[in-house]
Amino acid sequence: MNDSGSTVEVRIKPRVSSCRLEKYLLERFPFVEVNVASLKELNSYEDRNYYFKGILDAKVSGGKADSEVPNIFDEFVVKIYNQEDSNEPAIVDAQIKALLHLKEENINVKIPTEVFPRPHQQSPDLEQKFAFIEWDDDSSKKSIVRVLSFVPGKMFEEEESTKRRLYNLGEMLGKLDMALKTFYDPSLVRTFTWNLKQGGDVIRRFNEFVESPEKEMIRDVLDRFEHMVRTVNGLRESVIHNDANDNNVLICGSGDDPDALGIIDFGDLVYTWTVSEVAIAMAYVIINSQTKQEDAISYAMNVLAGYESVIKLNEGERKALPILICARMSVSITVAARGLKDDPNNEYLKIHAIPARKALRLMLSIDPVQFWQKYRKISNGKPWESN
Repeated sequence: MNDSGSTVEVRIKPRVSSCRLEKYLLERFPFVEVNVASLKELNSYEDRNYYFKGILDAKVSGGKADSEVPNIFDEFVVKIYNQEDSNEPAIVDAQIKALLHLKEENINVKIPTEVFPRPHQQSPDLEQKFAFIEWDDDSSKKSIVRVLSFVPGKMFEEEESTKRRLYNLGEMLGKLDMALKTFYDPSLVRTFTWNLKQGGDVIRRFNEFVESPEKEMIRDVLDRFEHMVRTVNGLRESVIHNDANDNNVLICGSGDDPDALGIIDFGDLVYTWTVSEVAIAMAYVIINSQTKQEDAISYAMNVLAGYESVIKLNEGERKALPILICARMSVSITVAARGLKDDPNNEYLKIHAIPARKALRLMLSIDPVQFWQKYRKISNGKPWESN
């Protein structure tokens, strides 16, 4: 749905089992062989993703192997979209175009490469352009299927998040957003659960599923968010990645550049407030470092310093940033509470929701003056240069 509506939906993961994928991938994508034993489901929220190894047919247009050696297995991810997103192929098409745009911009950030289905049709009819798969238990439901190259590396959560790595994370996001400033697709102007421009609608709708006292705390965030929307001007807008969490950021470095980073999963791509990019990244750093660092907020400031080395925030964005961090935490908490009502065993929903409550209390314990005092101390001391 585009910005003309106000409905926010919780999407259901597609029910497609791995046992069907070998035959499907060989039929619909340019593979000569798929290693069934390598198929492994990956953590995901609304879609279903599988890792696998396969050999691409070099003769088929559209397919491109990472390996230069013939008949060598390369690594891939097959992404099966939820039905709601599958019903809006223009958004998926925009995600593919954004990846191609970033490749052309040559921003020196590791991102996935698209493997197009066969035959890849340059058709104005998007239904003909994509590969679809029916659900296991309901043939009336079908999902878009994409295959992308696997970006090797360790997830951010698997390694210690040093101050240097956090600075590099912010710098990478700044480069990404700078490159995406010259990319636009109207389908990305959309009403979307994870679009912080609609954060107030999401929080208001789903806070009823949150238990007290967190419910009252989140209501306070909603009041602050709505005041910010009414009073703050100058928030720039552009297409952003919108989901730089510790599962989507990869440490790909080695040798002379051990802290080089990559980023995956462009499924939340959206045209929104540009400052949301760094707000989201900082929210996740605070959530994940609060039990490891004496001052998790100051620790997250290293991300902002890296981001501002590429894109300087303006006055309005500085006023908005602290409440946007709180809003993202609140969205995570409320959406998870709603999702767990339908799927109480969904571990992915619990990953950030429980620690997000503690992190939100931490953020609300300081005012904007204290927030920016922490940043000045960090940016003046430049701790990432010695870490």
